[in-house]
Amino acid sequence: MKKIFTLLSIVALSSVTFAQNSNEIKSLKAQGLAEKTVINSNNNLASQDYTLIQYKDGNTFDNSLLSCSQQGQVITNAWSRLYDLKKDYGIDSDFEIKSVTVAGAGMGDDNNSAEVAFSQFAGAYTFANITAGMGSGYAAHNFTVDEFEVVELELLEPQETIKAGNKLAVAVITGVEVGTQYLEGGVMVGNNKKGQTHPTYLGWPGTGCVSGGTNTAPTNLSSYEVSYIFHVTGSTETMGTVELGSTKLAVYPNPATTEVNIKLEGSKVADVTVADVTGRVIPVKFSKDGKVDTSKLSTGVYFLRVKDDKGVTRIQKIIKK
Repeated sequence: MKKIFTLLSIVALSSVTFAQNSNEIKSLKAQGLAEKTVINSNNNLASQDYTLIQYKDGNTFDNSLLSCSQQGQVITNAWSRLYDLKKDYGIDSDFEIKSVTVAGAGMGDDNNSAEVAFSQFAGAYTFANITAGMGSGYAAHNFTVDEFEVVELELLEPQETIKAGNKLAVAVITGVEVGTQYLEGGVMVGNNKKGQTHPTYLGWPGTGCVSGGTNTAPTNLSSYEVSYIFHVTGSTETMGTVELGSTKLAVYPNPATTEVNIKLEGSKVADVTVADVTGRVIPVKFSKDGKVDTSKLSTGVYFLRVKDDKGVTRIQKIIKK
């Protein structure tokens, strides 16, 4: 049974949870190389796969839900994430969405489905921009009742290419049904216990939680300490070669402490970025003499992407001690 601990007014923000405290989801491992590179022979076209993750732990989470609800009715809720592809992931070319992975559990025998929607735009995260950039991409799944599962949803309808320079918004949508004192329908989206790198939002055009149209943007849920577990997998195709572990790129010392030195054979360094194992770009300082400041990086594994003046990008794994 799903107990409602807070019910704040008609179509109001509510916090609900299952009776048990937590669930262990071990089928999703948000670790390892988040970018897989394939070199194609046609016109030097390089395809790169990305997993866009904004939560810190996809294996262990609290099963609590912030939603808009009204007793005796079904209110359509949408939780979304905003991906700044260029700023946060270093993606500066067109992006193709392949799938969306969602952790969730059904809350009713007749209503346990969730859908996924997409939007792309260059401006602020507002309902107006979401509506203007709404795509045709679509995915859906009927979740197992009272049992959490992590599901990779392939798109049933393809999403238009996310154009270079645009941001990507992804929403998980379900109808939350409230009985006298228990939730009786919809999907409980898994809530990450260890936080997130970017906010989860509540609200989407055409759903509840818009307060009669007076809200102009989705609600940032950061102050409620919730981080819902869903992420996007996709790929880019860019002109230029991408090389892993190239002999023409020297990176030292590795493991590193405060800095690493970069040396390129036969070309000049044009751009340097550092990404963590989720693919998130970490801001670092790079000097003209080939030094990258790693002093502010946390201990762990990172991927150094070095682009030269000829359009070739080389990727080298580094370890920060």
